[in-house]
Amino acid sequence: MSQYYNDLNFDAIFKEAFDAIINKCSRILSSKEALKNNPEVAADFFGISRRFLNKKKAVFYNCSFLEDILTVYMSGIGLEHPESAEYHSKFLIELLEDLSSLAKRSNMNINDLKLMRVENHNPEVIQ
Repeated sequence: MSQYYNDLNFDAIFKEAFDAIINKCSRILSSKEALKNNPEVAADFFGISRRFLNKKKAVFYNCSFLEDILTVYMSGIGLEHPESAEYHSKFLIELLEDLSSLAKRSNMNINDLKLMRVENHNPEVIQ
């Protein structure tokens, strides 16, 4: 991914792949028990979510399953597996930092910020 993330010609492929991964993993990780029983999948799920959040913001925020990412995140609060818990925490921190930055660049009050898809924002803000 790191070789191609700056090339916009790959965005459609990245979106299709990210949507497929998130859709499949969110079904596997559909409960706290499932997260506990699948720590490697959970770590990979949060790891790839972080990577797309950092490298392909438009793909991340336009994910067809963005709500599923947040649902899995909420189910993962209190994970005991060290790697899963680490990726889970890092994902939250980076998501909040990104949303805070977005709010500042958009002249929004962070208290008023709601998770919205890219099409509801000025595309220049999230690039």
